[in-house]
Amino acid sequence: MSPRIVSKNNISYAKNTNLAQKIHSLLAIDNGESGIIIAVAVFTGLRAEEIVYIYNEQVCQNDIGVCGCRRLHVFQNKSKGIVAVEINWITSRSRCYITMMPAKIWENFRSLPCCNESDVAAAGKLIQTIAKVKLSDLREIFYHVMTQTMTDNDLNILSGRAAPAAAKYALLSKLDNMVTRYVKAWKGVVRLVFGHTPSP
Repeated sequence: MSPRIVSKNNISYAKNTNLAQKIHSLLAIDNGESGIIIAVAVFTGLRAEEIVYIYNEQVCQNDIGVCGCRRLHVFQNKSKGIVAVEINWITSRSRCYITMMPAKIWENFRSLPCCNESDVAAAGKLIQTIAKVKLSDLREIFYHVMTQTMTDNDLNILSGRAAPAAAKYALLSKLDNMVTRYVKAWKGVVRLVFGHTPSP
């Protein structure tokens, strides 16, 4: 099931010092392949099986939002250093339409020699040891950050709660706006953690 979306009227989690420290400890992990997988989990909020899926699935060269094939479709906003990945992976238990992440993280992730269930599990054990959170907790942390700038519609699309037609419409006409709000949300957290906004 998709996570409960935190109300935009709730506490500003991105300004919560404890959360900022937690994200700092996660992003500071530099442990080769596991570190890259952790970065993907932090910046996307994807479930473990979705992380494995976007590593293994091929990328279609057609534009995002217009092709009906089952492959991934990637849109790169070069000015903001962000990629949006159309996933459209639907199972009996969950839906995942799209995700976003810094372009450099996407490139590093897709360049890994392997990313399977065991690799993601190893990354999960690492974050439990270092940051004292579970891999599944990163999804909730991600949505806490996103509530600072994303609209309710954005959140429903990212979490897979929106109707397929609404997700498709957003991909075709609202994607640049979503990317802008995504970047703004992370800048608020990154400043608290690092004191400045690093290049993606």
